[in-house]
Amino acid sequence: MKKTRLLISAVVLGGMVTAGSLPAMAEEVVNTHDGKATVQFTENTDTPGIVDPTNPEEPLVPQVPVDDPDNEGTNNPGPLSLDVFPAKFDFGDDNMVNMMGHELESTLTGIHYLQITDNRSDIHGWDVRVSRTEFEDKSTEVAPATGEKRTLAATLTLPVGEARNSMTGAALSTELTHSSEALEIPVVDAGGAGTSIFGTTGLDESGGKIGKATSTYVWDASQERLSVGKGESKTGNFESTINWTLTAEVTQ
Repeated sequence: MKKTRLLISAVVLGGMVTAGSLPAMAEEVVNTHDGKATVQFTENTDTPGIVDPTNPEEPLVPQVPVDDPDNEGTNNPGPLSLDVFPAKFDFGDDNMVNMMGHELESTLTGIHYLQITDNRSDIHGWDVRVSRTEFEDKSTEVAPATGEKRTLAATLTLPVGEARNSMTGAALSTELTHSSEALEIPVVDAGGAGTSIFGTTGLDESGGKIGKATSTYVWDASQERLSVGKGESKTGNFESTINWTLTAEVTQ
């Protein structure tokens, strides 16, 4: 019996040594061939949908601009487009002449906003500029004394707004540029440049693209102001045209 035990132990031990010393199996490449995965993109010239101005990641339902007050959709096609702009400013129709001057509050409530969509694939910047014409009296064609159109010397000011981008949703954007204080809309001749109200350089500090997809700039319409200086108030029905212009940077 003692000899039998010794023989079995020797066999087991020998088997363990043999298994541990087996060489790893080498892989032999017989054939190799390459296939291809393809995809193609074309310029996006679709008309962008209107988004929720306070959360541009989400579409606006129903698909009409926020109309309290009147913001107007443009139906401009892409790839870069101004989609929505403020189309109505109202400072009342029951103001009495005051030679000490006026600071008139807007009669509107709700928001005014701009919506811009940039689906260009390269690195770009864009800028929205605003300007206006003089307030002209629409109740008479010309002033009786001078034979010229009657105008009202006045200043139209917009409050500071909030910028957002659809890629970050409802969060405020610190990368899109806009005025940090109330903005006076300048009076310019036809074709004048106006002043920048909202835009982007196209690149952030780390070199990444910004201002792509859909961006919105929203402000409180009730905080808009029209100021008429001392001695400038006069009777009449005055109207000014507000011009919104989207300009584009070419590929950088």
